Amino acid sequence: LTRNYNFYTQQSMSSTTSTKSLLPSTSDCKIFKTPYKLASSPQQQGSMFTLLLSSVVIAGGTYFLYRYLFAEGDEYPAEPIEEPKVDEEEEDNGGYRLRIFFGSQSGTAEGFAFDMEKEGKQFGFSAKAVDLEDYDPEELLNEGLVIFLVATYGEGEPTDNAQEFYNWISAESDRTEDELSKLQFAVFGLGNSQYEFFNAMGKQFDQYLEQYGGERLFERGEGDDDIGSIEDQFGEWKDKLWPLLCSKYLGLDDIGTMQSFECSLDVKTLEEDDVNYKIAKNIKLPYDLEAYSGEDENGERINKRLFLPTRAKTYSNRIGICKMLKKYQLRQNTKDGSTLHVDFDLTFNSEYNAKNPVISYNTADNMGFIVRNDYKQVDKLCKRLGYEPNDIVQISPKDTHATANYTFPEISSIRNLFVWFLDINGSPGKKLLTTLASNFTKDAEEKEKLNKLCENLQEEVANKHLTLLDIMEQYQSIEIDLGSILEILKPLQPRLYTIASSSVLNPNLVSICIKLEQEERISEASDDEKEPEKEDTSKDFKFNGVYSNYVVQSKIGNVFQFYMEESKFKLPSHGIPVIMIGVGAGLAPFAAFIDEGDSAIKSKSKVSKKDYGDW
Repeated sequence: LTRNYNFYTQQSMSSTTSTKSLLPSTSDCKIFKTPYKLASSPQQQGSMFTLLLSSVVIAGGTYFLYRYLFAEGDEYPAEPIEEPKVDEEEEDNGGYRLRIFFGSQSGTAEGFAFDMEKEGKQFGFSAKAVDLEDYDPEELLNEGLVIFLVATYGEGEPTDNAQEFYNWISAESDRTEDELSKLQFAVFGLGNSQYEFFNAMGKQFDQYLEQYGGERLFERGEGDDDIGSIEDQFGEWKDKLWPLLCSKYLGLDDIGTMQSFECSLDVKTLEEDDVNYKIAKNIKLPYDLEAYSGEDENGERINKRLFLPTRAKTYSNRIGICKMLKKYQLRQNTKDGSTLHVDFDLTFNSEYNAKNPVISYNTADNMGFIVRNDYKQVDKLCKRLGYEPNDIVQISPKDTHATANYTFPEISSIRNLFVWFLDINGSPGKKLLTTLASNFTKDAEEKEKLNKLCENLQEEVANKHLTLLDIMEQYQSIEIDLGSILEILKPLQPRLYTIASSSVLNPNLVSICIKLEQEERISEASDDEKEPEKEDTSKDFKFNGVYSNYVVQSKIGNVFQFYMEESKFKLPSHGIPVIMIGVGAGLAPFAAFIDEGDSAIKSKSKVSKKDYGDW
């Protein structure tokens, strides 16, 4: 009450924050609008009764005023009700409570978490995937069964959305050894063994959770993106975890294998006279906010949330528009590969569309691109699956009590779904192929072949760069509805590149260097019959990376959607000597640093050539 009254007096009475100011002795009481003066001394009134009475009146009035102003709903309980604490044996919403936390930078751990949420619900858990950025760490003290899926970012650091939670759990001086005694946990870490601090976050989360009293239910899993499919590694880990959890918490000793697939999405094709049909039909760039500004033909304000992914990303509100200015080859000889230098105009953002924010950057930051799939590949896939790419569809949960939480929009053309939101260019993983084989392959022989393909996935699928379209064309009896394929395909993730230009030299221009991901088709001709190699980045390749293909196909003046990510890769002060060594990390940031040094030396600033030494 004292805290609430302090707030009230500061906001409404403009009084001082001293104790005396809480009980005005000469002014009217602002709460009840009645004249009320305090005794200036006990001798004047003869007792402290008035002071005590005034305290009770003001406190009571403040309490009811606070409830009136800040409480939610129309009815208020007589006394505050504490949130029920979660007991480890308690069931929640008809199933045992399970929280699956994720720390994700690129979206992989996030996707795994939502996969586990769906599987957990199928088994009978009250499962929920939780973004660590949206979770109050103090609530962990009252949790029971939890799973952590955490990626390691940069040099052994937490992902952006896990940073605050990591600060809390790693503050050993603020923690006690038994404060997580109610917790039972399992941890899966995601990383790449090419980095020195491989899987640092998975190891540290696992250590801290046990150190503060949590009970480890299952050995820590480690996904290594350098030695194969991290999706398959995760699948093997959770396939061993689920039987343990189901037996311990649900009493299920035999859960079998998760073969049956249940689509949770309802897909409806919109008619041409639907107001949302006309909006979705005209969307070319999904994050171009101009498309969602103003009103629809009925005079209603356009709800942009219907046309953007319902599962928001950390970068969703800071996507800009830029224009390609230059594109040229950096290598003198492209026999061993191709590397392009590409310049983008950031001022084009405001020129093209003032609705999107104008984005600035610092030297050696990371530039994230909203990439797209190849239009021809999308049209071929739609034809094979029997979809009309120009149809506008509305996607909603079959469960009417569920909230839409997708990596794609609720309303979109089928073409845009496959172009901008679904990963159709990457090699299908084991989970995707087994789901297709078990649930959508009509021919028994093809089903057997598809299952056998999963036994040697790396050699037969990944190394050959087979795509979903390749699989569909090889196995003609696969028939799958749009809702199911939306649910089983991974989302198309942005691509990040270290900036190769200096914001000091030119804040309105940004450059990147991109090593093209391309693999030539194997020719059956002999060496003597082969034509001389031509420096042509547009020729037909067996495999093109998503962004490589996007950049190669784009022309000068084409528009891109992008955002910036801050980098910790910075130059020290100019007085400190620097040796730049790029061992597999690329030359992009070094080019930016050299440009910035040159710019500083040439300028009339306090920095001079002698400050930079032998630059």
